[in-house]
Parts: sequence; structure tokens; C-alpha cells
Amino acid sequence: MYIAMYRLMHGNDLSSRTSLAVVTAYMISPIAIIYECWLFYTWPAGALLTLSALALRSFLSRETAGTAALFFSLIGILALTRSAFHLVWVVAAIAALVLARPKIWRRTLAGAIVPFVPVVGIYAKNQVLFSNFSASRWLWWHFAMTTVAEVPEDERMALIGSGVLSPAAKLPDMAPPHLFAEVIEPPPPFGMAILDDYYKTNGESNYNHRIYLTVAEMLKRDDLYAMWHYPGHCARKVALAIGEFSMPATDNHFILANLKITALDAVYNVAVYGRFLGHVMSWFDVKPESELYAPTAKLGVFVLLIVCLVAASGVVILIKGLRRRAVTDKEVVYLYISMTLIYIAVISCLLVSFENNRNRVMIEPLLVVYAASWIKDYIDKRSSRRRDPA
Repeated sequence: MYIAMYRLMHGNDLSSRTSLAVVTAYMISPIAIIYECWLFYTWPAGALLTLSALALRSFLSRETAGTAALFFSLIGILALTRSAFHLVWVVAAIAALVLARPKIWRRTLAGAIVPFVPVVGIYAKNQVLFSNFSASRWLWWHFAMTTVAEVPEDERMALIGSGVLSPAAKLPDMAPPHLFAEVIEPPPPFGMAILDDYYKTNGESNYNHRIYLTVAEMLKRDDLYAMWHYPGHCARKVALAIGEFSMPATDNHFILANLKITALDAVYNVAVYGRFLGHVMSWFDVKPESELYAPTAKLGVFVLLIVCLVAASGVVILIKGLRRRAVTDKEVVYLYISMTLIYIAVISCLLVSFENNRNRVMIEPLLVVYAASWIKDYIDKRSSRRRDPA
């Protein structure tokens, strides 16, 4: 992944020294040190995204079906590895590339077939077996954290009693299967322990139980009702989730208990991520117990600025392409990064209200590449204007 970051920046006209310095600074960051040693899908997903951006640039320069197949294979692997990268994201990537390079649309589609067929095949299999055209049934569970969970408890219980909300809305998010079996009728035994047993052999709850398919269907109706009738409560949760998305990714309950590089982490949090509002509020005597302090003190101000910058520039490039104006190879890669960032941010803040910052780690290497390239372009433009004021 680090080599891909270097090649992307060096290909964007950054000097070899600058590219190496930026990559090294990221390599020694607490995020990289911790997540690359954590046996979890977050870091591999980030590596796949970074490699896919490099493969995209290779396709744009060579315009062969083989390089197209490499790019789309990487995003196909990502879609099959991490269910958050839905088929919608894959189709959007294909459509954006066809839009940006209409003259080679046949080679683009030829390369896209490679991952498209297996991804659609998995989705079709899930539709046949579970009546769910996606890679996972957890969508409505995560959405419930933003919708059903925000309905005031007394009103929620009244809605359950009247039959408007399902009995599944009684229980907290991600409740173990045996608790759901107490409020709804469990499905008949399937004949496989992994689908029928409430507990694993080590005594932990079995979250593969078939009852979750029934619960997911109930939560789908509950989520839509809560979103429509309690938009203010849902919007408040989304606003908090946006703040959590900007937080340093070391602020995670899996990590904090074992974090050993606290001093380095504290420096990076302030200098790189911009977590300084807590210090600013202390200057104005804002108390830690105040309602304003908790959601504001942990914000990563620099992260929010970079995310807004990348998203906005991607929209500008998209509009440029829609107007049939020429889009450079660099801009196409930027558009891919921007679209992926917007996608990750939206699904994180709408469907997940915890560990949003960990989801950002997947796109963070590409944000570093984008930010370094943008700063270089900005400095070059300023220098050009000073040399030629006219």
C-alpha cells in the first residue's frame, strides 16, 4: 500500500523526496502502526482501495482491457470482502469511468465483467436463499441505530404496544439471539448448528443464527417508520455521527484499552487531525460536563476540512465531465477518490453510529495522497501567478 501511495503522488508530479517524506510520515503515524498490526478487514480494505486507484491510473494511461480488468478486479474483491461496498458502488465506478472516457467504453465494460459477474452472483444467491439482494443482512440493523434507537423510549414502547413497531424494537442494537427468541417466534430448526444454536462452542452468542433474518425484515419496516415520523431525532444522530467520522481512528474501544503509544497519538491528534477544540473551549471556561463539550471536543477539524475539500472537488470534476469537457487522467483518479470518500462517509454516518472513524481508515491513505497532490498543485498555481501577474 505504501508503494502505491508513493507511486500515486510521484505520478501526480510530486518530487520523489516529497512523496517519500509524506509516505514515511503516514507510515509512522499511530493509525498505520496500529491498524496494520490488527488482524481485521479495515487495513486490507484500505490497501485494496489504494491499489485500485493506482490500477485506475494505469488503465487510463494504457487503455487496455487487461488494466481495466485489474482495476475492476480489485474493487470486486473489495465488494466481496467488505459488504459495506455495495454493488451500487461498483456500478457507480463503472458508470463514472464510462462517462469520463466514452471513447474506450467497450474496453471499460469488458474489464468490468471480470468482477461484476461474481459480485452479482453472490447477491443473486442471497436473494434466492434469504430474499436479500446484497452481501449482508446487517443494513437495517445499522440503520436502526440512527432511527429506531432515537425514538424516545416511552413513545417507542407505546408504538410497539399498538403494533406500529415490531417487538424487535424492544431490544438494544445487536442484542444476542436468545433475547430475540423471547420476543418473537424463532424460525424452525434448519439442521445446522451455526444457524440453529444460540451460543457458539466457546459460550459466546452466535450472531449467525437464522432469527436475525426475521429480525432484519422487522427492523426494515421499523427503520422506515422512525425515519419518516422522527426526522429531527434521526438528523441529530447523523450530526453526531459526522463528528465521530472526523475523530482520530485510534479513539476506538478495541484500541484504547491497549494503546501504548499515547504520547505520539496525542501529538498526531492535534497536529494532523486537528483535535484542539477541547483546549479552545477550556480557554473560554466551557465545562467538560456541559452539553456542548462532549460532541465538540473530540472533533478532527482538519479531517472535516479535507473531507469537504475532496468531496467538493470531486463534484466539480463530475460536473465538468457531465458538460462534456475534457477531464485529465489525474482528475479521473481524483473523481474516483472523491466518490469513494462520499460513499464511505454517507454509509458510515447514516448506517453506523459507532466506529465511524474506523471506517474512514479505509480511505485515509488516498486522502493523504489527494491532500499532498492538491497542496502541490495550489503552490504551483500561486508560484505561476507571481511569475506572470498578467
